[in-house]
Amino acid sequence: LVANPSSAMAEMDFVPSERKPGEDWTTQVKSSKSCDSAASTHAQDVFQLRTEVTEDLSPKGWNTDLVEANHDLETGAKMQCSGEAQVEPSTQEKVPETSRKQKEVWYVLMTMLYFVYRSQEESIFTPKAFSLRWNDLVGLIFIVSFLLTRKPSYLVYAINPFRNVVMILLQTIWPRMKAEDTNPEYYRNISSASIQLCSACAIWFLTTPQPIGVGTRWALEMPCLDTSCLRGRMSCLKKWLTRVVNFLLIATGIAAVLMALEKQTHGFHSLHTEDHGWKIILSVVLGVAEEVTWRNVYMADNNNSMQAFTWGVNHIVAGTGMNNPWVYGVVSGSYAFCLGVTPYVTLRFFHHAAVEYFVIDNLVKPEGHPIWLTQSVV
Repeated sequence: LVANPSSAMAEMDFVPSERKPGEDWTTQVKSSKSCDSAASTHAQDVFQLRTEVTEDLSPKGWNTDLVEANHDLETGAKMQCSGEAQVEPSTQEKVPETSRKQKEVWYVLMTMLYFVYRSQEESIFTPKAFSLRWNDLVGLIFIVSFLLTRKPSYLVYAINPFRNVVMILLQTIWPRMKAEDTNPEYYRNISSASIQLCSACAIWFLTTPQPIGVGTRWALEMPCLDTSCLRGRMSCLKKWLTRVVNFLLIATGIAAVLMALEKQTHGFHSLHTEDHGWKIILSVVLGVAEEVTWRNVYMADNNNSMQAFTWGVNHIVAGTGMNNPWVYGVVSGSYAFCLGVTPYVTLRFFHHAAVEYFVIDNLVKPEGHPIWLTQSVV
């Protein structure tokens, strides 16, 4: 008998390359699916681990980037298991290239405009009352930019002009707030920080972030150390550095509170010293307001590297905390980066409030300071 060659080839196409004697078809099908199943399970485990810390702390909608990260992790794990080298692009890469580039260019321009605005803005920690200037109109540009792009960072840029408008209304309703005296300055500064905190919380809860760098290392807290993100394993060095940062924030925060308390209570002798209550209230409200604004909102809408850069430049152009503004900017940017590394929001609030309490006499000068003596003479 002569076999039909075409029939033999057809049978070869449907017969597995190697099938052990006694092995049924179900066993072989299950074996062929084991790679994809294992990769999917591994990615799900990693996704669950990454969302445990932030799931209960952030408002609804502010962890959408983790959903995309889960997709990227699962895709990367499957590619490694099957031997394929190409990774499926992230969701943001599917946006038309021209539109994405235009938004990025506009965002850079608006960020530069914000720096210019901050460089021209007057310090709020002075005996003078709040006032409106023509450059506060730039807030309208930031609001329009948000309406066109829905990027919450533009609303962060608009907080200061909005605060100035509200403060003018408060000073009109309560003229005592305009007085050049110590207590009225506390009233103004606490009101200012409260307006910032309320505005930042509204942005946090009512908008959806558009993080920069999703699917790349720049979206991560420590870009240079997360080289194994697609394999679902954090760098051992990164984990230890995170623990060190957490420990330093706790230790230095406690130390700052104790040193400030020793100074404000004259060696722990009395809590009821001059303006001590106002100093504590201002420190807590201002520290929490800054953290919600720049870490909870701005960092989630960009990434840790971007928020540290923006906060550092912000202190260079507007800060008065050190004699050398460049040193002040580097110190501030480094501090912001460390705050962005820790996943514990409460720790950020505590440490920033502790720092404000520690430097409170540099913000609102004590009544015996020459600045108040000068005002009293005038």
